[in-house]
Amino acid sequence: MVKGIVFDSGPIISLAMNNLLWILKPLKQYYKGEFYIVSSAHRELVDNALQTKRFKFEALQLLKMLNEGTLSVINDPEIENIADDYLELANSSFIGQGRPLVIAQRGEIESLAAATHLQCDAVAIDERTTRLLIENPLDVRKLLQRKMNIAVAVNKGQLNDLVRETHKVNVLRSAEIVLVAYQLGLLDDYIPKLPNGRALLLEGLLWGVKLSGCAISEKEIEELLSLLG
Repeated sequence: MVKGIVFDSGPIISLAMNNLLWILKPLKQYYKGEFYIVSSAHRELVDNALQTKRFKFEALQLLKMLNEGTLSVINDPEIENIADDYLELANSSFIGQGRPLVIAQRGEIESLAAATHLQCDAVAIDERTTRLLIENPLDVRKLLQRKMNIAVAVNKGQLNDLVRETHKVNVLRSAEIVLVAYQLGLLDDYIPKLPNGRALLLEGLLWGVKLSGCAISEKEIEELLSLLG
């Protein structure tokens, strides 16, 4: 078992878009474990991004963090084999209009495979469908029916196999990551000298990651503001 967290590309992108990548270094020091990304995430976040104009600077920031050891890349052929199996199970677990529905992409599934293979503490994923597959797999059916407006059946054998492999993995989102940073006081310099300054900061953080791709609902944000703001 490894004391570590595997980051999918989604939370990294969300933090980068909100100028918050820097919080990973003090969070890792507080956590006293390892922060990982898989090789496919490295290709997306660094190799491919360096070839663009829009995301080049974000890629350079991430490359600096990799060189400093804040993040480490996992290169393990066994993880890719596990990811192949998980992807097959996920994309054959739900049937719509007589055909399997493709609900998961390689990147987040490979991050999940790394977390299960290394027995890490958690995997950080912002994408809603993959997170539901781990936490509340039957809710995926409801989500698909609502989004696609079709009847969706469940291949229970495939879904049960996937649940058996992944149900012990804890899931974080960028929302939880910035919330921990907020609670640790890492972001106190951003508290404005205004009434309810802390609440304004928390609201800005949560809406910032939501609008950058984190699957957190407006209701969840309101509840967190009520509890902590």
